[in-house]
Amino acid sequence: MNARKIIPLLALAALIAILTVPAHGQNGIIVNNADAIRQQGVRLDGGLSNLTRGVGPRVVLDYANTKREERVAAPPGALQTLFAQVPVRVVLDFANTARHERVAAPPSALQTLFAQVSPHVVLDYANAARHERIAAPPAALQTLFGQVAPRIVLQYANTSRQVTLTYPAALIGDTIPPLIRDVRAQSVGGGVKIAWTTDEFATSEVRHGTAPGVYTQTASAPLYEKAHSLTLTGLTAGRTYYFVVRGADRSGNQAQSGEYQVKVQTKTYLPLIRRR
Repeated sequence: MNARKIIPLLALAALIAILTVPAHGQNGIIVNNADAIRQQGVRLDGGLSNLTRGVGPRVVLDYANTKREERVAAPPGALQTLFAQVPVRVVLDFANTARHERVAAPPSALQTLFAQVSPHVVLDYANAARHERIAAPPAALQTLFGQVAPRIVLQYANTSRQVTLTYPAALIGDTIPPLIRDVRAQSVGGGVKIAWTTDEFATSEVRHGTAPGVYTQTASAPLYEKAHSLTLTGLTAGRTYYFVVRGADRSGNQAQSGEYQVKVQTKTYLPLIRRR
């Protein structure tokens, strides 16, 4: 074996010895980042390159299951001829949906049929409530309206409606007159004040005169009250007057008290005398 062959063999043996000798404190070969991705540049073989040059351009579908919209160029003449033979029509893309289409003027035959239909009321939603403003009704219908008497219409008969009564419910059908109590007479400036009470709301009235049982004058108030008060004026000082009080409740029941008398006081002015 000559020297040229021996030298390469020795170098190869030395490299193998270095790779097989473990590092200090370790066993075997340590490969760092074994799980990492390593990109290696590959050079295309010359023969393979010659083969790929003969491959013409083509369409590659990466995702065959997806939807792809492709813009189509002008179709061939034969296909255009077929398209021209298809009549114009309405295409329903979504047959189950509601589509409102504005219709042009209908044909004359259809217009003739429309003209034969008399005006009528169409109920689009029969179960719903719709308020429609109606123009002036015909004369015949107005005549019928004039024959209907006024009445009360209950729109919601099953609902609860509370109405405040202007008249107490306890007094409906009342037949008992008010009870007059605590009749009092008091001299005031310019006359006599008569006061009394009733057990229910009633009007106020005082009848009086200068003789028993003869009442020539009357003072009254129309308000309904329980605490009553009237002042008698125009009386003669020093005379005795006889009077009764009267009243009527909201049901029209009238009551009258017994007879009372009162003497109008006389005012006497005495001069002030001082002794010196």
